Amino acid sequence: MAPRFNFLLHAFFCLALATTSFSLSPKFYDNLCPQALPAIKRIVEAAVHREPRMGAFLLRLHFHDCFVNNDLELIFFVFQGCDGSLLLDSSFALGTEKNARGNFNSVRGFEVVDQIKFEVDRVCGRPTVSCADILAVVARDSVLALGGPTWKVRLGRRDSTTASRTLADSVLPSASMDLPALINNFKNQGLNKRDLVALSGGHTIGLSQCLIFRNRIYNATNIDPAFAKERRATCPRTGGNTNLAPFDPTPARFDTAYFKNLVKERGLLTSDQALFSALPAIKRIVEAAVHREPRMGASLLRLHFHDCFVNLIFFVFQGCDGSLLLDSTSAFETEKNARGNFNSVRGFEVVDQIKAEVDRVCGRPVVSCADILAVAARDSVLALGGPRWKVRLGRRDSTTASRALADSVLPSASMDLPALISNFKNQGLNTRDLVALSGTGFTMLPILILLLPRSVEQLAHEPVETLTSLLLTQHLLDSTLHTSRTW
Repeated sequence: MAPRFNFLLHAFFCLALATTSFSLSPKFYDNLCPQALPAIKRIVEAAVHREPRMGAFLLRLHFHDCFVNNDLELIFFVFQGCDGSLLLDSSFALGTEKNARGNFNSVRGFEVVDQIKFEVDRVCGRPTVSCADILAVVARDSVLALGGPTWKVRLGRRDSTTASRTLADSVLPSASMDLPALINNFKNQGLNKRDLVALSGGHTIGLSQCLIFRNRIYNATNIDPAFAKERRATCPRTGGNTNLAPFDPTPARFDTAYFKNLVKERGLLTSDQALFSALPAIKRIVEAAVHREPRMGASLLRLHFHDCFVNLIFFVFQGCDGSLLLDSTSAFETEKNARGNFNSVRGFEVVDQIKAEVDRVCGRPVVSCADILAVAARDSVLALGGPRWKVRLGRRDSTTASRALADSVLPSASMDLPALISNFKNQGLNTRDLVALSGTGFTMLPILILLLPRSVEQLAHEPVETLTSLLLTQHLLDSTLHTSRTW
């Protein structure tokens, strides 16, 4: 199995677990009716051969059936999710989910499911396989018929006897959702961001109607102009609502073209392009800025360091909050004028560019400036050949700043070792942090050059950890100093 498809299998497995509350097994029908699964596969392959779009329809049926499920997997005391409720027609007691906004005139393939149900009942000699299980197996066999991977389907679901159009209306994801809305929507179904991306990859097969993607191709800003022009040729501003366009260039083949399209801003739906938005946008701009001017990597890293170091003001915790970016107001003086920053910190224009682009691709202000600084610092190090690390996100931007506090806490190039250790300790950092952060080569590099050749008497009073770190740093400086830049 190709490694690139592993994430998809993970997502379908999680979808099944998130929406099923009873014991399932891939071998559930091995003794009850061993002819059942081969019969399903034959009919799916024939249906997809006649009409390749059918593979996408059948996959979507299973997804939309499973997604109608609440946090407790319970509605009116009846279990929901991956239960075949989408197949039920309206009755006096229920409104069919087929008429929900995300399904009406959109989901299809019911006639193939009916054909499969009839054939499976025939080969089994009686009704044995639930419609819910048929949908689950059909989804797998459709992907396989279109060149995708296979996976084991856990079986033994029971069919629902009720449905809820209201619930379907409230939970099915919309093509117009932005990234925060999509993440929250999937989270409510017990699915995480990895599941969101993987399951969205189902759009590597199939087509969509003009009515669904019209707003994006005429009004979106995070779209390739040539792609928008191409789609407009068959999707006019008015009329042509049912005209079709493929999600990616290979709509009848299960591959990774869908994701490659997103990188090129060629996602057909707003909800598709939302997957490739904020963090990739930051990385692109940082890489371009560092390519134009390698010094910019150090400048962006230093911005984040100096922003985080100003840590406490008026008993309100600060630090890593974007306060360094704020200009002076009548209420406070900007930290940009602090002794450690004035005529020294730079890169603000790159941060402004990142903020504008991230707001554009996300469709609205979503990512805080504090988070942008944190990610830009990581991406700057990466762009200059350094390591990568996971950045914890979710910071809120400060609405205030303090030059006085910045003056008092930012480390100075004239500090000796005890002063530096005390300075970092006041920010909750130890001697290891001091050496590690100094080793980035920006503002603290001159300090290390000054302090490392200390007398034996002075070093003798330092902790072993500090000695070890300083000696290691001295070795690294000795071997790299001739190639270091003065930032």
